[in-house]
Amino acid sequence: MANITLFAQAIGKLPKECIRKIIREEKTDKHSKGYDTWSQ
Repeated sequence: MANITLFAQAIGKLPKECIRKIIREEKTDKHSKGYDTWSQ
């Protein structure tokens, strides 16, 4: 059985496009070498 964190549950309630916008604005994937922010 998967153990889902409270943070993951809260993020899951937000629209995916809202998350993508924040990722673009904050450039959180700029130096990622494998997993992007959404995949983690």
